[in-house]
Amino acid sequence: MPVVLDGAVLDPDFGIEVVTDAHALNAQLGSFQDGPVAELGDLLVWFSHHSDQRNYNAAMYILSTLITNFAGHGFEMQGMSHGRESFACELLDSLYPDPVENPFG
Repeated sequence: MPVVLDGAVLDPDFGIEVVTDAHALNAQLGSFQDGPVAELGDLLVWFSHHSDQRNYNAAMYILSTLITNFAGHGFEMQGMSHGRESFACELLDSLYPDPVENPFG
């Protein structure tokens, strides 16, 4: 799915799937002590960290928007981090390590 960011057409490596096996996903998410509980029919949005920086940034904007505006729950398996709006803010803050340049800070 192409995305326009700063006037450039990007193609971040992400997808959307419907949860068809909530038990398996919840078992995987069980590593979070207070982690989310997936239900049959929930939407799972994923993306690859192997994208270049601009595509990564586009994916972070998309995921943060989905979490914030649609009461989503984000998680990152490698870093074992997760959450709702505060997690979305962390995703955006990761794009701008210098607080002076951070338009969200």
